[in-house]
Amino acid sequence: LEYMDLNIYREHSLAGTVFLDCENDKSFTDPYNLLYGHHMDHGAMFGQIVDFLEKDFFDAHATGTLYLLDSTYSIRIFASMEANAYDERVLSINKDPSRMPPLLAFIDNNAAQYRDIGLQGSDTVLCFVTCESGKTNGRALVFARLEQIATRSQGEDAEKKRQEEMGDVQEWFEEE
Repeated sequence: LEYMDLNIYREHSLAGTVFLDCENDKSFTDPYNLLYGHHMDHGAMFGQIVDFLEKDFFDAHATGTLYLLDSTYSIRIFASMEANAYDERVLSINKDPSRMPPLLAFIDNNAAQYRDIGLQGSDTVLCFVTCESGKTNGRALVFARLEQIATRSQGEDAEKKRQEEMGDVQEWFEEE
């Protein structure tokens, strides 16, 4: 709950910050990773996660990039769904890789939107989680496969691109 109303510098902020579940390893090496953020207006933070529940938006947005301090990952989105905040099938961490095939089957069978990306039980999955407006315990989830594409030691190009993109984000927040 700490980052629900604190920013990354641990200062009070109604917007909070995006945060990884405390049971996940910060290196995103767990089979299943939960990343939380507030559903905010104007697409800020995780404001567009609920849009992935709609077919047209889901179809138009299939990939992304996750930049960490020491590595870069490609994100390949494969599903979106609605869930209850207490649904342990999708909102709990279990680091046992044998849990992944049943979890992936559950997602496939219950997704609002789904695309086949050739997902394997051994893939690393990232789940973006945010609240749904008007639903007390409603959550919107977007599932993606993570693939590491670079590390800091693999050159400065990825780092330069990350800094350029993060500069754009910083400018946007400063304008708000």
